[in-house]
Amino acid sequence: MKQIFSAQDREGDGELFTSVLMQKLWLIIYENIDKTCMEEQVDDSGSVQARLQLMMQFLHQNYAEDISLEEIACYANISKSTVLNLFNRFLHITPIKYLIGYRLKKAALLIKNTEKKINTISYETGFHNVDYFCRAFKKSYKMTPTEYRKSKNSTVQ
Repeated sequence: MKQIFSAQDREGDGELFTSVLMQKLWLIIYENIDKTCMEEQVDDSGSVQARLQLMMQFLHQNYAEDISLEEIACYANISKSTVLNLFNRFLHITPIKYLIGYRLKKAALLIKNTEKKINTISYETGFHNVDYFCRAFKKSYKMTPTEYRKSKNSTVQ
């Protein structure tokens, strides 16, 4: 788990490295799970988790676009209610909240690593209302995007 958390801070290949470590973690869990429980939980199969990963991959690849619950469901070839159930069951969050959180992380990286204007970053990360973006960012990071940029720039110098 420590390796997974530290992989989040890696530049460039952090997301891929995290994915590899997560797969290894799942393998360790699978190898050490009580096999009698698996008979009772048929729907927790690898295909269910693979669908969840597929949906997350879709969100990661298309986060800057307008994405509906129906599009996520179509991409994974499941119903909208199944999408909601899988996200809630495994991630304890709705797909839309997951998407917003992912967009905010991408925005934070752009704020920290570029000189782009906040409204440009807002649009590039899928937020088409700058005021909403700023409110969501402040709620998540406890500071405005501008304050975040200033705090990150002062720590670099």
